[in-house]
Order: sequence, then C-alpha cells, then structure tokens
Amino acid sequence: MGNVQIFKTMVLIVFRYDALTGVPSIQRTVAFEKASVLFNLAALYSQIGSRQDRGEAESDGAVDNFLRAAGTLRYIGEHFTHPPSFDLDPHTLDALTAMFLVCETKSYHSKF
Repeated sequence: MGNVQIFKTMVLIVFRYDALTGVPSIQRTVAFEKASVLFNLAALYSQIGSRQDRGEAESDGAVDNFLRAAGTLRYIGEHFTHPPSFDLDPHTLDALTAMFLVCETKSYHSKF
C-alpha cells in the first residue's frame, strides 16, 4: 500500500449582526471574527466601567475600564482594514473611542 495523505479543508464562516444598524455581515476570515470578539470585549469594558462606584477617591475601576474599552477599539481601528460592517468602520471606531475617553475623563474628575 502506498502512503496516502488526505487534506481536508476547513472553511470558517463568520456571521454577525452590526451592533449599530442590525444588518447581518458574513465573512470567511479569522480577522473578522477577531475584530468582532474585540468589539464585544470593548462593549463589556464600557458596561463594567459604567457600573463602577465613582464616589470613592481610591476607586479607579471606571477610569481603567473606559480606558481599556477605548484602547481595544483603537486597536481594532489600527489593525483591521476593510471592515464589512458599519460598526467596525474607522470613523465609527474613532467616534466610540472619543466617547469612551470622555467617559473616562468624567469618571476621573468625579472622584474629586
């Protein structure tokens, strides 16, 4: 018997809904899945930051989480090109990043 090699190809299909418009997007790249997961992570950071207690001077949880959300969105904007959905568009990511930085600044100043 001969040596038989079987190569199976795996196709990845990423299906997600745009976070802002609700329009479905389908891609076949791992990069799109990575950007989607990172976008959801930024949303999670912003939710955690918005629920932190801002009254105590030593509490930096809100500031930290809003900075993490902004940094995650900035990373997506710098490393993910040609987005198929509106929520991953560089202009949208820049606007959301600016909004999270404003939230971080407000959280920082509300401690004093």
